[in-house]
Amino acid sequence: MKTLFENEINKFTIFKDETKINLDYIPPKLLHREKEISYLWNHFKILISSPKLASPSVLITGKNGVGKTVLVKTFGIKIEKLAKIYNVKLKFIHINCKIEASAYQIILKLLESINISIPHRGFSFYELFDLLKNELEIRDQTLLITLDEIDSLKRKDYKLLYSLLKFNENKINSKHLISIIAISNDLKFINNIDGDIKGIFLTHNIKIKPFSQKELFDILKDRVNEAFFIGSVPDQIIKKISEWCAPKNDIKIALNILKTVGKIAEQSNSFNINSNFLNKAFQNFEKICVY
Repeated sequence: MKTLFENEINKFTIFKDETKINLDYIPPKLLHREKEISYLWNHFKILISSPKLASPSVLITGKNGVGKTVLVKTFGIKIEKLAKIYNVKLKFIHINCKIEASAYQIILKLLESINISIPHRGFSFYELFDLLKNELEIRDQTLLITLDEIDSLKRKDYKLLYSLLKFNENKINSKHLISIIAISNDLKFINNIDGDIKGIFLTHNIKIKPFSQKELFDILKDRVNEAFFIGSVPDQIIKKISEWCAPKNDIKIALNILKTVGKIAEQSNSFNINSNFLNKAFQNFEKICVY
């Protein structure tokens, strides 16, 4: 006799691959961000064409839910792959500053990312930073570090930025081994940063705009093709989701609605998503969310 768990595993599903509408999924092609990706390639190409001769950095700003993180992760994956083809030692590292919420934790995370284990106590920030510098120089390794949600760091932790961006200062003919992509909802946090560092980010700032209704439709259509069986989600349903979500300027809401309506149809053993299921998804969302 099958267990309840086995019955659930073998139960009907409308999803071909549910992970393709997870918020952390990185699609093979990023729609409607071609201009931003092109800017990043142009800005960071020197890391591959002339490795270790410069350390470009950039600040990416935009409201929550406009796709800043997926943009940078997509670029990071691609440039790391290209670096391998050209035999350049380049490692892309993504750090969420809300999770690694201090300069000390971030340095530990960076060391962990290059396979150096350090006890969480017993070393100062500057001792750990010196260890990172020495290891990178020994390995001849370049890091492209993304500091996501950098605006969540406390002012005392901005020493991390100074240390990383001034990595090569006071050295003659030194190799440039660290570049930064900072991600923030806005520019407010740089008011607390000294002039030279502020200048770097103000000079090189990509401002990400929310997706339009049409762009949202295209993105959802692309995810539907990856996540659902053919014919399960009519274009009319995708259009209604994009219309409803576009004013909210948050792609994450649209993806959550898409997943929710799929779950509702699945629980009803339906091969197709209809307007009734979608209305339930909208109602469920409105109950738990405040804008």
